[in-house]
Parts: sequence; structure tokens; C-alpha cells
Amino acid sequence: MRILMIEDEYLVAEEIRFCLKRAGFAEIEHAATEHDALKCISDAAWDAAVVDANLDGRRLDGIADALFDRGIPFVIVTGYGRSSLPERVADITVIEKPFRPKALVDAVSSLLAK
Repeated sequence: MRILMIEDEYLVAEEIRFCLKRAGFAEIEHAATEHDALKCISDAAWDAAVVDANLDGRRLDGIADALFDRGIPFVIVTGYGRSSLPERVADITVIEKPFRPKALVDAVSSLLAK
């Protein structure tokens, strides 16, 4: 399973990677900027994505649109809460930072089971 992780904070990205790898997800690619994320989304096939709600001060609107357009399921990881998110992602699972590893793994596993 190929998972795209979109996170601008290095230590948080490493924690996400560690949790997912420990749960058995082997192929995880990291994008730290909106530009890199959009390129990854358009250039490769992904089974799921884990998306930070705020990349260097920018909301996830463009990234969410690209993921929806490609049919890539995703979860949102944020420290800001659901109220700060655009209406378009109202039905997307939100994992609040600091996150529990089991919550992250369960959310990603649920995406892949659909």
C-alpha cells in the first residue's frame, strides 16, 4: 500500500512515518510543501494520504481538491480542530495533534479497508 504523508514539520512527519511503518505500512512518501504534495498527487498512484491541515500557514484546500479529484482517500491531522477546516472536508476523518499512534493507524487502516 502506498501512502502519501503531507506534513511540514519534520519531527511530526517522522512520528507519523514511525507509527505507520510499525503498523506494517512499508511504502510511505513524504511531501513537506503544498507544491511538492500537488506534484506527488499528480505524478503517482496512492492508496491513501495523511494530510496536515496547515502547511506553512496555508490551508489544505488545494491539496484536498487534488486528492478528491484523483479519488485518493485521506485523513487530516491538525492541531487546530475541525472548525478551522474548509466545509469541503466536513466528512473527512480528523485526527487531532498530538495524536495517539493507534488513532492514526486505525484511521489509515479504515481508509484502506474501503
